[in-house]
Amino acid sequence: MKKLLLAAAALWATVLTLPEPVATPSPGGPLSLGDPGSSGSLRDWQLERLRDPATGELPPDIRRRELAFAATLPQRTQKSLNWSFLGPRDRGGRTRALAVDVTDTSIWLAGSVTGGLWRSTDAGLSWTRTSPLDAMCGVSSLVQDTRPGREQTWYFGTGENYGVMSHASFSSLLAGDGIFKSTDGGQNWTHLASTIAGDHETYTRNGSFKQVNQIVIDPTRNDSDVVLAAVYNGIFRSNDGGASWHAVLGLDPNNSNTSLYTDVRVSPTGVYYAYLGNNSAFEGMWRSTDGLSWTNITPSNMNGNKERWVMAIDPQDENVVYWFGETPNAGVQGHGLWKYTYLSGTGAGAGGQWENRTFNLPNGSCTGYFTFNFAPINTQGGYDMCIAVHPTQPDVVYLGGTNIYRSTDAFTTPTNTDWVGGYRCNPNDPKDYVYPGHHPDQHWMTFMPGNPGTMLSGSDGGVSVCFDALADSMVWHTRNDGYISSQFYTVHIEEGAATSPFILGGTQDNGCWLAISTDPAENFRYVHIDDGAFCAIPEGRPFMLTSSQSGRIYKKQITDQGDILAYERIDPVGGTSNYNFINAFILDPADNDQLYVVGGSKLWRNTGLAAIPYTDEWYEKDTMNWEDLPASTVAGLRIASLDISLDAPNTLLYATTAGRIFRLDSLDATPVRTDITPVGNVWSGRYVSCVAPNDFNGDEWLATLSNYGTRSVWHSTDGGGTWTSVSGNLEENPDGTGSGPAVFWALIYPTWNGTDDRYFVGTSTGLYSTTELDGDNTVWEQEGPATIGNVPVNMVTARGSDGRIVAGTHGNGVYVSSLPAAPVHVPTVEGPGLSDPFPNPAEEGTALQFHLPGTDHVHITVFDLRGGRVLHRDLGTLSPGNHTWRWDLRNGLGGRVGTGTYLVQVRTSAGAAPARRVVVR
Repeated sequence: MKKLLLAAAALWATVLTLPEPVATPSPGGPLSLGDPGSSGSLRDWQLERLRDPATGELPPDIRRRELAFAATLPQRTQKSLNWSFLGPRDRGGRTRALAVDVTDTSIWLAGSVTGGLWRSTDAGLSWTRTSPLDAMCGVSSLVQDTRPGREQTWYFGTGENYGVMSHASFSSLLAGDGIFKSTDGGQNWTHLASTIAGDHETYTRNGSFKQVNQIVIDPTRNDSDVVLAAVYNGIFRSNDGGASWHAVLGLDPNNSNTSLYTDVRVSPTGVYYAYLGNNSAFEGMWRSTDGLSWTNITPSNMNGNKERWVMAIDPQDENVVYWFGETPNAGVQGHGLWKYTYLSGTGAGAGGQWENRTFNLPNGSCTGYFTFNFAPINTQGGYDMCIAVHPTQPDVVYLGGTNIYRSTDAFTTPTNTDWVGGYRCNPNDPKDYVYPGHHPDQHWMTFMPGNPGTMLSGSDGGVSVCFDALADSMVWHTRNDGYISSQFYTVHIEEGAATSPFILGGTQDNGCWLAISTDPAENFRYVHIDDGAFCAIPEGRPFMLTSSQSGRIYKKQITDQGDILAYERIDPVGGTSNYNFINAFILDPADNDQLYVVGGSKLWRNTGLAAIPYTDEWYEKDTMNWEDLPASTVAGLRIASLDISLDAPNTLLYATTAGRIFRLDSLDATPVRTDITPVGNVWSGRYVSCVAPNDFNGDEWLATLSNYGTRSVWHSTDGGGTWTSVSGNLEENPDGTGSGPAVFWALIYPTWNGTDDRYFVGTSTGLYSTTELDGDNTVWEQEGPATIGNVPVNMVTARGSDGRIVAGTHGNGVYVSSLPAAPVHVPTVEGPGLSDPFPNPAEEGTALQFHLPGTDHVHITVFDLRGGRVLHRDLGTLSPGNHTWRWDLRNGLGGRVGTGTYLVQVRTSAGAAPARRVVVR
């Protein structure tokens, strides 16, 4: 139990000393949104890579429009891949809505912001998605009709204000599209036509259903189905179960001052309370007895700027309502807490009593993990905010921000508050900062019907349950098995190895996860805290690399079972503070001991990762083997992406957040930079989210521009000397304007003979591929429409040795499929013919024939897929004609080679023949 005391003499605080100077600690934690206005902020990073260059903002209604456009794109039928979910199946994502069926407490419903609506019939032990896969089902609110005989009716609302990313104006990444309704207990859902956004409807249109903050149902009326919805700028009321709506509070089309934040609650006897904020003409707290006429009950002494506020009605006394809100530059850490008691009449003035309990909010100290202070009340600008009153103990009030706090005197004093969820304070190991069984960033709290001791929590980590909500130290248990809603920024597959199951990826709010098996029933392993970013697994797994948001990189020794044995922080000491929120790095494909890292306006290189010792140092950076690359510096710009082709390992392409792209040659000597930005400023102001090479042909590259309103996919066949748009049908209009998706990533999957190369792009509406690039006539087809669906795909990667391909989605976990194996390229020239091996695959041996046009000296070499020589045989001088060479599957030392794919090459004085592939089992 952690008591949070405000009195100076009794202030509970834990202050740890870091081994290096740090800035003044600020409220919050590492699983956060970052500081607004910087590239290290999630919101600003997202805005920078998505905004329309013509306006600087997201296009109006873009999510609904791009989904409608995606529905017109072809789905791959020929040469289609069979995509299957791999995991993680036991890690939930951001959950803003959660409820228990009043008729059967084993039925739970949970809403993920990017993963849709999920239903459990065994109290959270397993989950099934029931919302449509191709609809805008970013769930923000959820309610059950609890009237007798109507309990099978449910509603969920969509859209969350977290997506607001422009400080100058209102733009949203996660806008919704109204309300969905179920009449069979949440098993199937119908989109309420009355709430569907109109064409090009702006998020800020008065009364827009693109942000449904809350839904309530009148529990007393049996002659009609009264539903109220808190939307942008006010409250709507429906008298027919959502078939039609009319405005009852706010929503004045003649008033330019609007309310971004709204909320509504209803008491057991049908008394409504509502909040409208953001300096609108209707700003404040409101009360109504019928949901039609409203009285402003805001206390006259409630000063300060009122942003988002939420409320909870006391289940034991519906005349008591607690209001918890964000009050920038006022209150405690910019927050306020008030208790309202209805006395008489309309509830305004003398008809209601207000008590200011703001200064009893938690304001302790728990530092030690970098510059974070876990203890004070913090809602990250209203992003994570909820409040609940215990069903049978009216003085027990729970507040949710980054943490959960429980007061046993309803915050009458500062001395009776426990810290019971979210982060935790761990002086012995500050990096072990997550409350066991729980997760930071709270969005909803509710109690089990008929069992007030059981509390459910929805957070950025999914669903958790506590079976004794009054215990001194609440014990939480996650309930995320099958609740597939994790949001992957990155995925990386082990390089080189032919059958390795290992996949490593970084997720929003939930660190980095390692797949250790190809079996989806095998849980991923949690191998990194913080927000997970770029990861890497070198061939043979001598170490693994994980990273946090804003560029912190760690080298780790991890077993094949996912256990962490040792670690070391290794990002460069001289690195910039101007890292991107998700900051890119790559292993050198020809030498996995080398690492290239984006560092603001220049690149850094580590030339000896393996030599860096493990000291289990989490805070101080190891300085060994780092160098910056002065030639890479692009003053005044910020680098976004980089990569190297295995076919040209001494050349690196990198691109910026503003549409510039460069080639760095002579990496093995003195690097030389060349500006290869397309002429005519066609990329100007665009975020180059990915540069993707052909590993068989160092001259071929794809580049993706992730902004809306631009041609998104570009192709080069001369090492970046010239670029051609291959956006094709991904764009609604030839110039890139319209409703086409944002494109985040590209992959070129080559074949050894170059005749059937395949191209992939990960976009905001799913994964697409093509086998033929034809400029702006290119036809991209959707991959996995029934599995991946239209969830955003941030990254796709593949391994040629065994054809394994992996897609990381933002809201639906990791998906895998298989392509024909594409062995790593071995350079060849004109030379003798070489037959296909037989048998192939081979278990005991294989034979190959070759033809000599004349007498010649013959050498045969077997390579592994990294180009390493496995076996060399000098066959001496042979006569003209056909010859057969038999390989017993042994290497040059006489030992049998391992399972995998190998290349056999014959060489004469005329040169080398094209290599032949042998699969050894």
